[in-house]
Amino acid sequence: MRGVRALAARSHRNRDCFNSFSLRRWDYWFRRQRHPFQRSRRSELATCADGLAICSSGSSGGGGVAAIAGMDEVGVGALAGPVVAAAVILVQNPIVDGLADSKLLTPKRREELFTLIREHSVGIAIGRAEVEEVDRLNVYWAAMEARRRAVEALSTIPAHVLVDGKRRIRGCHLAQTPVVDGDALTASIAAASIVAKVTRDALMREYGRIYPGHGFENHKGYGTTAHIDALRRFGATPLHRRSFAPVWIPERTQLRLAFGAEQA
Repeated sequence: MRGVRALAARSHRNRDCFNSFSLRRWDYWFRRQRHPFQRSRRSELATCADGLAICSSGSSGGGGVAAIAGMDEVGVGALAGPVVAAAVILVQNPIVDGLADSKLLTPKRREELFTLIREHSVGIAIGRAEVEEVDRLNVYWAAMEARRRAVEALSTIPAHVLVDGKRRIRGCHLAQTPVVDGDALTASIAAASIVAKVTRDALMREYGRIYPGHGFENHKGYGTTAHIDALRRFGATPLHRRSFAPVWIPERTQLRLAFGAEQA
């Protein structure tokens, strides 16, 4: 990105006007113009009406259609609950209008698209990494495990896996292509994002009934103000990730207060 920064800086005569927002605009333009996936894989992809990419031709020389799976996960940044990954293989010409990053959709729209994805998919599989694994492995490697499990759970073995982000799935021996911002570029990854989000949200609503008062059905385990307040009032549940600072700091504070009370 040094070249981008230098180019952006030279384009501003007044250096004081060059701020982080301007830099982000230049970086976004650079990624859009020179995205390696868009340059190297166009022969295997076709753009559908909503601007997302779908598999339209096989990589083999037989002229058939190869199964290509999209992969994404949710729950990496949450303070509680598992990381949930989804792998989705769409049919050759899916009619699923409005596919997008699940974070940009309303819960109602996600549910509607989830139904359509199930109707227009060859295979859907879910992989989970539990709280204990997040604390033991760290969240990055736990998410990697969830991804690997989702791919292995597919009933149809894909010829290629499109992975959201910059990293390939460790332990997966299938052909893979990481796609930065993949949930905004490829239909199968966007579909996987929606499936993972809907699945995890339903799971967290169930946990909300098991642990009343913590509001899991509302914040889904993420670090909202209401969630932090519930942690301070009720303490952590077995669902909380104790390797995350917002969880263990209140616990340590409570232990210090209890110790001080005993000494007094």
